[in-house]
Amino acid sequence: MLNSSNTSSDKNADVQNAHHALSLLDDPVGGHQKENDQTTSLPPVAEVRDLSFQFNGTGAEFFKIWIVNVFLSIITLGIYSAWAKVRTQRYFYANTTLDGSSFEYLADPIKILKGRCIAFGLLLLYTLLGRSSPVLFMVCALVLLAFTPWAVRQSLAFRARYSAWRGVRFHFNGTVKGAVNTYIFWWAAASFFGFLLPAFLRKQMQYVVNNMRFGDVDFKNDVETFPYYKPFLKMLALVLPVFIVGAVLAGSLGRETAAIFFPVLVALIFFLASVYIRMSLTNLRFDNATLGEHTFHCRYELKSYFWLVLTNTLGVLFTLGLFYPFAKVRQAQYAAEHMSVTAVGHLDEFIDRQQEDLSATGGEVGDLFDIDVGF
Repeated sequence: MLNSSNTSSDKNADVQNAHHALSLLDDPVGGHQKENDQTTSLPPVAEVRDLSFQFNGTGAEFFKIWIVNVFLSIITLGIYSAWAKVRTQRYFYANTTLDGSSFEYLADPIKILKGRCIAFGLLLLYTLLGRSSPVLFMVCALVLLAFTPWAVRQSLAFRARYSAWRGVRFHFNGTVKGAVNTYIFWWAAASFFGFLLPAFLRKQMQYVVNNMRFGDVDFKNDVETFPYYKPFLKMLALVLPVFIVGAVLAGSLGRETAAIFFPVLVALIFFLASVYIRMSLTNLRFDNATLGEHTFHCRYELKSYFWLVLTNTLGVLFTLGLFYPFAKVRQAQYAAEHMSVTAVGHLDEFIDRQQEDLSATGGEVGDLFDIDVGF
């Protein structure tokens, strides 16, 4: 009985194997159905795109806005300057595009005017009390110094809050404590010990960039300290020999010639050094900054940027300021042409999470200090 049972089981197994083989012949793909199911369940690879910024404004367009802003600001004794700022910002935001969408500036001129009145009041108080006695002058100076970190933080938060792209707003999460550490302690250290200036500039960059957020995603820039020293060291290595050679040549040319030659040489050297350092700091601030998986690139070049700054400066000087709107547009065009984003996936996946509801008192206080102090 046991042997017959085993024989029957073997026959059944053979029949099942034969049916399975026939099913594979009828549907050869079916044997890999599980593997295909596993393959199709894998998440798709995110598309990587290189996106460039574009600026579509023109100097002639902005000149019309600028000249009206100047005229109305003068005849209103500066009151219209808040509306002038909003018009200017909206023009540059609206003409700056990324991935086919322009930026938005949503600020209320009244709040800007309120911030400027506060700043002007403090400055006026500082001037009047400072003239009355040296003691009051020092007290006012300390008050303004203590006010600075809050003003910087407030201005950064204001500008971020009223800047948007595709309906998603920016946010600034920096604290007053962080501003005090950056703009008081680090600034004081760099003022007393000049070699700490690059470290202070890096600390400033980190406070601004690493506390910025778009929707619910944080910006990040982790550049080390040494790259901030490199442009200063390079300029020092270039300026010192040129300065020494220029001084020797100026001495050999005679007193009258040297009085003209040497100041011109020094001005050109410092102009070149300032342009190079500004270019380098801009690249350090924006190049390789990240927003989630997206990476920013900034490629300012010394030759082209030097020519831009030089021609803009000469244009403004020789036209008594009338070239300023064109210079500002040229600067915006240059920035757009030399900045880009490597986007991983779609840029419209950001979520603008609203902050938690505050109490009524907290909301009123927040509205009271929702101002742009102008830093």
